[in-house]
Amino acid sequence: MSYVAVVKGGVPLSLYLKLLLVPATFLITGVLTIAINKLDSTTDALLYIEVFNTYIGSTYETLFASLRIFCKSLGAVSCLYFLTVTTPMTNILLALKKLKVPVLFIELMSLVYYFIFILLNTSANIVISQNSRLGYLNFKSSIKSITLLCSNLFIKSYKRSFDTFTALEARGYTGYLNVIEEDTFKEFLSIPKILFIESLLIILSILL
Repeated sequence: MSYVAVVKGGVPLSLYLKLLLVPATFLITGVLTIAINKLDSTTDALLYIEVFNTYIGSTYETLFASLRIFCKSLGAVSCLYFLTVTTPMTNILLALKKLKVPVLFIELMSLVYYFIFILLNTSANIVISQNSRLGYLNFKSSIKSITLLCSNLFIKSYKRSFDTFTALEARGYTGYLNVIEEDTFKEFLSIPKILFIESLLIILSILL
């Protein structure tokens, strides 16, 4: 999926690696606790240390289990990133509509998706304003600025979201956003290709 997202999807490699950095760091710290464990004996140990008459180390089994979990988790993350960086949110919502997902769920997804960016934009503007006033000059001022940021962020974001909802109602919003569907070219051979790739992935997931 990473190859398809970068090569076929046109996502810059540097951006994709930055996106993978956060989950990869989390996964590495998680699998270390699986790879390094308390050992009953040092017979099958690859590496071990003795701490207060207790052996802590790794074996072939723990290393293989940690590597397997890491690869599976990173593969799942790459699939999620492939969907995120190559598919617009409107297309995802249209696909859910065609799958007969309840309208309430689709509308909640679209509004929450939009309001997340309102929250991020509002926080970014507040941080820029605080930096221009030297709000993060030292530790004391940083704590004060963060406190003000947290207290004002919800109020400002709520006001912007309320104004947005008012604007929607003024334009005849009744609980559903009608979006014009793009008439895209559908290749007939793409369906067998998708079925083949999905079947291959299912077989690999069962074997591994």
